[in-house]
Amino acid sequence: MLLRIESLLGRVVCPETSSYPWTEFRGRRHEGYYRTGDGGYVDEIGRLYWEGRLTEIIKTGGANISPQEIDAVIALFPGVRRTQTVGVPHDTLGEMAVACIVVHDGVRIVEDELRAFLKQRLASFKVPRRFLFLSEEEMPVTANGKVKLTELKHLAGARLEHA
Repeated sequence: MLLRIESLLGRVVCPETSSYPWTEFRGRRHEGYYRTGDGGYVDEIGRLYWEGRLTEIIKTGGANISPQEIDAVIALFPGVRRTQTVGVPHDTLGEMAVACIVVHDGVRIVEDELRAFLKQRLASFKVPRRFLFLSEEEMPVTANGKVKLTELKHLAGARLEHA
C-alpha cells in the first residue's frame, strides 16, 4: 500500500530514526507517498481491505496467499484454540503453507476432517499442505501474546524436516 502522509490521522513518531515502515518513494509518480509494508485492495465502491503484512504473504506455486485469511477459517473449526499459518521453504513451490495449530485441552483434531472443512471454505491452493499441532508452550509468542513468526517458521521447518 502507498499512503500520502496527509491522509494519516495523528502524527508519525520519529520517522527520521527509521526507514521502516516509512520508506519514501522518489520520482514523479510516487513523490510524497510512503510504502507501508501492508498488502490489500480497494473494492469497486472504494472500501480498503487489509490482507496482511507483505512480509507475511506466502508465495506458493506462483500464487500469493494471505495467512490471515487461512487462519480466520481454521479458527472456525471446533477445538482450535490458536492458529498461525506460515510459509516454509519448498523445493518446487517456493514456499509451502503450514498451519501451526494449538488445540483446546482434551481435544483431538483429525487432520482429514480439518482439511475437508477448509476445502469447503477456501480455494484449493489456499488450503495448507501440512498441519502441525503444537502445545501452547511450543507456540513462540512475545510477552503480549503476539506470535513470533520467524521463530515459528524455523520451528515448522525443523519439524517437517524430521517428520
